[in-house]
Amino acid sequence: MCLVCKRGWMSAIERLWMWPRPDSLENLIKLSAIISHRPMFKIREHSRYGSLVKTLDFGVIFSQWEEIESTDIFQPIISSCTNIRTLDLNMCKIADNPSFVKLFADNSQLCNSLTNLEITYVEASDMEIEALVRLFPRLKRLLIA
Repeated sequence: MCLVCKRGWMSAIERLWMWPRPDSLENLIKLSAIISHRPMFKIREHSRYGSLVKTLDFGVIFSQWEEIESTDIFQPIISSCTNIRTLDLNMCKIADNPSFVKLFADNSQLCNSLTNLEITYVEASDMEIEALVRLFPRLKRLLIA
């Protein structure tokens, strides 16, 4: 591969992975399977696809939250996305699950980079939401409804 093609490809991959939007449960499963893989060649300081992600929008799968029974599907995504800035958990049906909060508590790199959190229409108590919010020390914007 020539140097010009390689740089163009690296730039394209970086842009594609900035904001993955799994629009179905099937695509969420696919994202979970590939996000921790290493790119074919080094893209700056990024060693895994997940480190390229800046925004995670789980709100687009709101109609399929009932089908997600465990947080296992999110583990590879959350642990691989170390540079995330925005997280959308719109209508998340499992936010009240203690293992969901623990998932974030176990991934301090994600918690330290997150600045925007949307948790609108979640089925969680005020104390559960507060426990989740406390995990993010750099949080600047919080959307709750």
